[in-house]
Amino acid sequence: MLTLHPAGTPDRLLPAGDVVDKEHCRLVVQWPGRDALLPAPVEPTEARVAAREDM
Repeated sequence: MLTLHPAGTPDRLLPAGDVVDKEHCRLVVQWPGRDALLPAPVEPTEARVAAREDM
């Protein structure tokens, strides 16, 4: 979800999410599960590792 707020809106009045400040507005980007913890660290797949080694 994307919400748009006037540039002078204080942080405490913004919804939770990632904020992008622009000259005339503040954009807040949110999506379901954004704050969820991963069950384990993310590990690169073998294909990605092989591709990196080729570089």
